[in-house]
Amino acid sequence: QDNAAANEDDAAKKTDSKYESEQRRHRIQLWKARVRVDKGYSAFLSLIELRRLIQAHAGAPRLANDLMADVKTNVDLLHSSLGVAIGEERGNAGGKTIDVDEATLAGTLSLPKGRALCARVIEEGILPHPSACRLLPAALGCILSWPAGGGAVGGGATSAEGEDRLLHALTGLVLTPQPRMDPSALYRCLDMSVSMAKASLNDNSEDDGRKGLSAITGSHMRAKLLYSVLSVGKEVCGGSTAEVHPGAMMGESWSERESTFLEIIASAQTR
Repeated sequence: QDNAAANEDDAAKKTDSKYESEQRRHRIQLWKARVRVDKGYSAFLSLIELRRLIQAHAGAPRLANDLMADVKTNVDLLHSSLGVAIGEERGNAGGKTIDVDEATLAGTLSLPKGRALCARVIEEGILPHPSACRLLPAALGCILSWPAGGGAVGGGATSAEGEDRLLHALTGLVLTPQPRMDPSALYRCLDMSVSMAKASLNDNSEDDGRKGLSAITGSHMRAKLLYSVLSVGKEVCGGSTAEVHPGAMMGESWSERESTFLEIIASAQTR
């Protein structure tokens, strides 16, 4: 009996230690996210002021050139706060690669201030367009992973604070005709939606996956963003302008993927 009691105590201590370790890790991640967002906001405000100064001194190119070093520094800080990394493309002199650390972005978007930051830098055109295009699918993936109506914080009857504004900004990014969305970003968004829809449909829970699909269609602003992706994607990747667009080679697979997504949604609604 004494041995059994000792084993139970050891197990309880291990459980408590694991819980404390998880809580400590969560607090550290939250602290890091807050620091990133604060740095991102500082960079955003600096870039707003730098843009004003450059526009005000359009006739003084030397001054504008001097300010570009500050612009680059703050753009780098802004990128870092959103998990965006810019690298050199191998074999292509001067070419750039853009990658998004989804864990870093998810941490930023888990905070209301982080969602507001992401929305504002897109609305103001402060985030470089190629970076915004690369960020779009990753941000959509984060949002669709949150329960509809509860956002990142869960529960509640309305979206999390800042979610609708972020969705509105992303929708505006998709719909803006110039500069046009990168076709590969639209493909990633559609693939993300198809993947999540399939996962929901294959859910063996009692609701037959309808609850999971509500994360995609259960919010007006989420549905509006996805509708924008489908409509612009049809035009850019598989529509009448495909022959003059770099995404022309992807035109056939767009209609196939779009049909798959719509079939999954229709199938879930008839269950």
